[in-house]
Amino acid sequence: MDLFVVPTIGFKLLYGFVIVRIDRRDLVWINVTTNSTAEWIARQITEAFPWDGAPGYMIRDRDRIYGAVVTPRLRAMGIWDKPIAPAPVICSDPSFAAKVA
Repeated sequence: MDLFVVPTIGFKLLYGFVIVRIDRRDLVWINVTTNSTAEWIARQITEAFPWDGAPGYMIRDRDRIYGAVVTPRLRAMGIWDKPIAPAPVICSDPSFAAKVA
């Protein structure tokens, strides 16, 4: 499950949402909106898995939008969310990396 931003030619932003089943490399659900909210994402998850076809877990990134609404919806559907590891701190000073090594 991922949420990404797509700029338009008119300098507006569209928010894309995609769910991919990794074991089969199958695109399960994709949708686009101009205003992404936690309620909209929770609704997309419900529409992607309407009956008993929900997976046991979903891998997601650590966006704040998945917080108070999406996580309880996943749990209610019997899905455990697994956030990815936090991104490492990237050093912008190459001389620092040379000093450490």
